[in-house]
Amino acid sequence: MNVYVLSIDALGIGATKDYRNYDETNRDANTLERISASYPDGKINHIRNLVNKGRNNERINYYNGKKYISGYLELGYLGADSYIGHQAMMGRVIKEPIRVFLEDICDNLIRLIKEEYPSYEIRYENGLLFVSDKFILGNNAESDLGLNLNLLALKKEIDFDELKKFAGLIRENSDFERIICMYNNDIDLSLLYKCINTEEVNGRVITRFRVAPLNLYNENYKVYHWCKQTDNTLVKLLKKNVEVNLVGKTADMFDNEKFKKHWFSSIDETFNFISNSIKQQDDSKDRLFFINLQEIDLCGHAKDLNGGVEALVKINDNINNIISEINEDECLIITADHGNDPLITPNHTRENVPYLLFGKDSVLSKSAYPNGGFELSYISEIIMKVLS
Repeated sequence: MNVYVLSIDALGIGATKDYRNYDETNRDANTLERISASYPDGKINHIRNLVNKGRNNERINYYNGKKYISGYLELGYLGADSYIGHQAMMGRVIKEPIRVFLEDICDNLIRLIKEEYPSYEIRYENGLLFVSDKFILGNNAESDLGLNLNLLALKKEIDFDELKKFAGLIRENSDFERIICMYNNDIDLSLLYKCINTEEVNGRVITRFRVAPLNLYNENYKVYHWCKQTDNTLVKLLKKNVEVNLVGKTADMFDNEKFKKHWFSSIDETFNFISNSIKQQDDSKDRLFFINLQEIDLCGHAKDLNGGVEALVKINDNINNIISEINEDECLIITADHGNDPLITPNHTRENVPYLLFGKDSVLSKSAYPNGGFELSYISEIIMKVLS
């Protein structure tokens, strides 16, 4: 059996009941409705209708003749973070993450960098660490405070292997959950003043680095997520001889030499891969495909509502085709990791996320009706039940 878990990054469907503990501005957040309402002629109705049917208190629904369960999941972790959200989907729930700030480790990093790269000029200025004319390090501003560190390559010509080696040095000598390595653009340093904001944390001032004002999210944009690696559902599936395929950002978030990894440059290319995988189903083995589509999230960070509409239209049309193509002996789960309402804030919004499960009766019978009280980690439970 093939199991497809499609995570539409940041496709939240309304504020969580505890949003006040995160950010009062999240009260009216609803990423899906916000984007859909900006395109009223019905071209986003497929995914919108799929989600909204989960609110009619019917466990089983039908879409183009296919049975499915529609509900919603609470996040089940503090804040609203992509890495922690995807970890939760695969059974690793980080309730109380370690929070680290560049200010805490800056002196140690400077020492380590000088030892490893003696020719590099290093300076710490306005809360950012400048490494020659190659890199900038700063506390990530788009996700939860203290979880992620931005590592920005300043020139398009900087080699990825050089970037990865440098990121590895930071990864091995810090407790950040994730190092977000952005590259393949020439950076206009005159825009840096737009990227810096400060926040008081436990009586001290912390500088945060928001990269959207640098206009990075273009056709050249590339990103690599250097993450902590731990035991999770994916590793358990390997032990059961399940083939694990990671597509998009999930290929950076989880690492094992036995995982098969795939990256694509567009929404259409990703869905073409899914479609071809459906057509090439091998009944002799079980396969999991864990897929991330990041375009909605990128548009949210840039507060680009029009870009969000364009991305959601493409996702909407492709999902309709995939649902039509899915075979009787395959399972499709559609969900998200958090919200990113483009009209609320350039940061993630704390929202519930969709739970759409397509499959035959024996698959649907394994699932509860998640209409309150279920968290993102429920995805891992369903995967293990279906592939048991």
